[in-house]
Amino acid sequence: MKLEDDAMSGTTTLTALPEGKALEAHYEKVKDLKLRALFADSPGRGERFGIEAAGLFLDYSKNRITDDTVRLLIPLARARDVAGRRDAMFSIASPSWKSSSRHSLSFGME
Repeated sequence: MKLEDDAMSGTTTLTALPEGKALEAHYEKVKDLKLRALFADSPGRGERFGIEAAGLFLDYSKNRITDDTVRLLIPLARARDVAGRRDAMFSIASPSWKSSSRHSLSFGME
């Protein structure tokens, strides 16, 4: 399914970006890959596509993901400023933080 610009929000969908188009083309190449074959071709797959942080272990190895997938996701994340959005979300100066704080403080006080 092709996605187009979201005229109502004024944002561009991921697949409208060159980085998104590259990832979409990559999907066509990997969509029929079998996990059994991916593990057979890459003995270290479980370690390479797993990450542990803050007491959580996330295992991406059991997804149809390749090294090329990761190489394509990184520029897409940069194009959409994922790091900046993450930082803003956790910033005390973030409007969403202030809004949710005000809501929490006023909840039940009326």
